[in-house]
Amino acid sequence: MVDIVATTLVIGVLFAVLALQISRFLPQLRSLVWLAFLERLICAVAQIFFGADSRVYAAGGAALSSYMDRSFGTAAPEVLAMLFQRPSRFDALIASPESNTGSMVGASACLTFLVRSADYAVPFLVTGLAFFGSLAIFKSFQDAVPSANPRRLFAWTVLFPSIAFWTSALIKETFCLIGIGCVCAAWRYSRSGRWLLAAPFATVGIAIVLLFRAGALPPLAVGLGAYFAFERIGRVRGANAALVGPLYLAVAIGGVAVCVALTSRIAPSLAPSNISETVARQHSIWTGTTGGSNLSETENLPQSPGALALRLPLGLINALFRPQLFDVNNALVLVSALEMTYITFVLLGIVRRRGIRVFGDLRRSPFLLMCSIVVAIGCSFVGVVTLNLGSLARYRVPFLPFYGALLAILSEKLASLPVAEPAEASPRISLVPSNPR
Repeated sequence: MVDIVATTLVIGVLFAVLALQISRFLPQLRSLVWLAFLERLICAVAQIFFGADSRVYAAGGAALSSYMDRSFGTAAPEVLAMLFQRPSRFDALIASPESNTGSMVGASACLTFLVRSADYAVPFLVTGLAFFGSLAIFKSFQDAVPSANPRRLFAWTVLFPSIAFWTSALIKETFCLIGIGCVCAAWRYSRSGRWLLAAPFATVGIAIVLLFRAGALPPLAVGLGAYFAFERIGRVRGANAALVGPLYLAVAIGGVAVCVALTSRIAPSLAPSNISETVARQHSIWTGTTGGSNLSETENLPQSPGALALRLPLGLINALFRPQLFDVNNALVLVSALEMTYITFVLLGIVRRRGIRVFGDLRRSPFLLMCSIVVAIGCSFVGVVTLNLGSLARYRVPFLPFYGALLAILSEKLASLPVAEPAEASPRISLVPSNPR
């Protein structure tokens, strides 16, 4: 009974918050926003039956929450230490202490202590937070390309089935999307000069991504850094471009370097010098596994830096297009295969109608360039590291909003995309974002 009441209250609060925010969306988007909210609730129910990892984290969080109930002053600091991947007295209770697994159990414990229910209320709470994270990502994209079709952009970045399903449970990808939503909100505020809002959102967002899926931060940093540099350079004309252009590039490179250093500190396995060893260790996980969900045989895969570089294109293809219908071996893979098959046809249509001009579109648009960089780097690494279809569909989720935005804009009225005209010449789509006030 307590769990039912707590879950009902959580859903009611999420509904109320959305009702207060709905007026901030364009009228033609409001029905889609409510549809996306319903989609998340349905996916959260489905994850109750399919989300094995979510149940593990919920059980661990419930156990630690009970310790806090008995002695808050003693247990709470230890739970916070586990959340921030520091040594904790509770480390013996989990399989991988001082890692993002520990952060998941620590976060589950804190949320369970807050809402007094772990089985359903906490998963629905994080599902709602991830939903608002998706809305923040969409708003930042809409602000960067205001003349793009908002319904189409919303469908590809918020209603995206894989995003909805894999961020509707108590798992790492859900928290990662929450963090990316905060980072994108900070990016949006910074573009309009609202730095007092941008700074806390950026701090919280980066911290969440680092704690729960640190590997998503470097691709995000490189993409946003490229956007910053090329968007700023695009504003400058004449001799000034030669003077300030290198400065903008230096600032962007510095920001990326800081993010890579933070990632290496939180997750040493993701440091550039350790990538080959990390990939080899991940491949060993798949070695000897059975079933039809593996992408390839895992034995005897060379792990030198050169061999890994050669596998990056195949890894990117796997992450962007698999599973296909020929990969189907269960109902869950079938749903994902239908989604990826549709995306394949959309992308083939873009290539057929635009050809090599697609590269010109990317070059002229800082936003499209950013999305393509985030997708290329993030999905290449996911595709190389992950040799299992189920894990692949889940691990690529943090990059799917950028993939969806890329497809949404490139596939919208392709014939009207400008080739050499200024942005305002296009009646529907502007590849160059408007300057923030």
